[in-house]
Amino acid sequence: MKQDLLRPRRLINLRHIAGLDRIEPSAAGLRIGPNVTLAQLAASEPVRTRHQALADAGDAASAQIRQIATLAGDLLQRRRCW
Repeated sequence: MKQDLLRPRRLINLRHIAGLDRIEPSAAGLRIGPNVTLAQLAASEPVRTRHQALADAGDAASAQIRQIATLAGDLLQRRRCW
């Protein structure tokens, strides 16, 4: 959208919907809500003990970015390099 490549008819702000910022362990692995920040992932005990690579993923960003960047946002972001 920033580069005017997409023009959705509607945008929905998920930031204030309750429950979308949780990390829940399950038998299959983890359920990670789309509003979970990279800082929350790194600090989460279930993530650190069972999925260390995921906990370390935020190390590529600065501390300020980790506080606001979400895993869902990173996954949906367009690639910047070839």
